[in-house]
Amino acid sequence: MTQATKKLVDAIEALPEQERSELDVFVSCIRRIQVLVLVYVCVLSSVSCAIPRASIGQEPNKPSLDNWHAIAELAPGTSVLVNLQDGTRMSGRLVRASDLHLTIREGGAEQRLLRPTIQRVTRVERQTRRKAINGMIIGAIAGSVLAASTVKTNRAKWGFAMGGGWAAIGAAIGASDGFTDRKQTTVYEIDGLAE
Repeated sequence: MTQATKKLVDAIEALPEQERSELDVFVSCIRRIQVLVLVYVCVLSSVSCAIPRASIGQEPNKPSLDNWHAIAELAPGTSVLVNLQDGTRMSGRLVRASDLHLTIREGGAEQRLLRPTIQRVTRVERQTRRKAINGMIIGAIAGSVLAASTVKTNRAKWGFAMGGGWAAIGAAIGASDGFTDRKQTTVYEIDGLAE
């Protein structure tokens, strides 16, 4: 036992009985908080890992779609990834689609692509909102459980405050995770695509 630890133990033993019991309650609360934080991180990690990811380099399960009109149903400004017949990949925001061509904005410039040159169009969506909501819900539950298990007085007020605080933390973690996670959905694909 180091000398500093020995001094701390002697100081605790010198405390009156009531103060020692209050210190024990405080230490017990700190331990509960540590356990609940660990549980919260594990639950959030499990939820995050359980949701399948489709990054830019991976192709999701693609349906057999040869319906050009599905592109016209996309809202202008939708993020798209376009594969051309010659193997070129372009990404940008949809400007407009007609029966003969597709126009996207790539790097500030509009690119007009003729329909026969397009092999596949994939809609790309960030998962920020969905993951932020999941994180907020998990955080609110963790904060409320934490308050219920550690707070001795004014549980309702502390439960609301801690639930809200942990909800904000969970939302921030979920949003940062969702910002880099993208869901890809194939909207149009010609038959006979060479892999």
